[in-house]
Amino acid sequence: MSTLMISISGIRGIVGETLNPETALHMAAAFATVSPDGEILVASDGRTSGDSLRAACCAGLTAMGRTAVDLGVTTTPTTEIAVVAREAAGAIIVTASHNPAEWNGLKFLGPDGTFIRQEQVDRLIGTWRRGEFTWHRWDNVAPVIRWDGASSEHTERILELDVIDVDACRAAAFPVVLDTINASGGTIAPALLEKLGCRVTHVNGAIHGRFDRMPEPLPENIASVGAAVRESGAVVGLVLDPDSDRLALLDENGVAIGEEYTLALAVAAIREKKPGAPVVVNVSTSRMIDDVAQRHGFTVFRTPVGEINVVDGMLALGAELGGEGNGGVIYGPLHYGRDGLLGIALIIDILARERVPLSELITRIPRYTIVKRKASVDPEIRGRVLESLRNAAPIRNAELDTCDGVKLIWPDRWLHVRPSNTEPVVRIIAEAPTDRDANDLCDFATSLIDAR
Repeated sequence: MSTLMISISGIRGIVGETLNPETALHMAAAFATVSPDGEILVASDGRTSGDSLRAACCAGLTAMGRTAVDLGVTTTPTTEIAVVAREAAGAIIVTASHNPAEWNGLKFLGPDGTFIRQEQVDRLIGTWRRGEFTWHRWDNVAPVIRWDGASSEHTERILELDVIDVDACRAAAFPVVLDTINASGGTIAPALLEKLGCRVTHVNGAIHGRFDRMPEPLPENIASVGAAVRESGAVVGLVLDPDSDRLALLDENGVAIGEEYTLALAVAAIREKKPGAPVVVNVSTSRMIDDVAQRHGFTVFRTPVGEINVVDGMLALGAELGGEGNGGVIYGPLHYGRDGLLGIALIIDILARERVPLSELITRIPRYTIVKRKASVDPEIRGRVLESLRNAAPIRNAELDTCDGVKLIWPDRWLHVRPSNTEPVVRIIAEAPTDRDANDLCDFATSLIDAR
């Protein structure tokens, strides 16, 4: 039996085991209890279980006397923008992001359109566990409102950004391949690309939520998209995860270049137009961002992993630009959340401006190898594993960062081990100049785990 994952990223579980409509109903009722006055939006990412869980959330909200606004199948960044556009009290997004199809979850947004903070998560979960809510009488239950304008609102706001040269994109008229993994990106990404003048070949576009490949946009999962890129003569392959807050790229040869390039290229594109200001990323983001910073003259600040941690870092520093190396770009003038649709527009813009192939463009950024692994580690021994890694830092002449798990840092490589926020595993991530060096670092971490 799986466990229900509860973290700063919301809740996730396997549908029919630890997550079901009853859980969603009561969680929505608890969210209604702890949220300020105003309507609450509800969206889902297109999974097979999304409609039932979204309906349960709407039921829980309206039964608590709240106004529920159903956005239907809608991306996470679109919902974040919709909260602000409608001046809502918050939102519930039914999604398990990159997890496989049998998973689903709930993400919770506050009135500012960002994920609720840990204190609010604790209040929400405490209220849910104690069942501290009272169902309202029939005369205080309003019908669910349906709003279909969220995607167009999102699209127009992207096109209005001064860092996107829409005319140059339209003049380029690029052929592109788009993969929306049978989920919410299919409701908005094709139209956005068409407004940018692109000729779109859309694969995995039917929104049925069964996923024609593994949904996380890692190179090994999206290699099949390369054939479509080559056959269509596209300049780029654009791959979204199910809720569209992450973007991965394939070059004109159909080669998956890795999610880390999404953020590095986007930051470089914006900093060429708006130089100088700091950029905030998480502690697991590639060293490529430091190389981009050296080239464009800005400072990089790092936070614990998790979108809201990066957002809070940005807000504290007054930084408008940030993100996570898993393909998530955050640009404050649009909204404070990872946005794969924004990433698409920025990539098309930079290709239109530079007029060089993507494979050539990425050679301007020093390349490293990142190796990512997962390990099942019993919760009671995770602390001992991390302690062993901490103790290894002085022995291996490494700088130590413990803001999120344990990270050992050397001048040209690093190793990061941390408990996942979204899966019942420990994540092992290493970056080094070569594949062998990165794997050696991961092997070292694995040996510490095995020793426990």
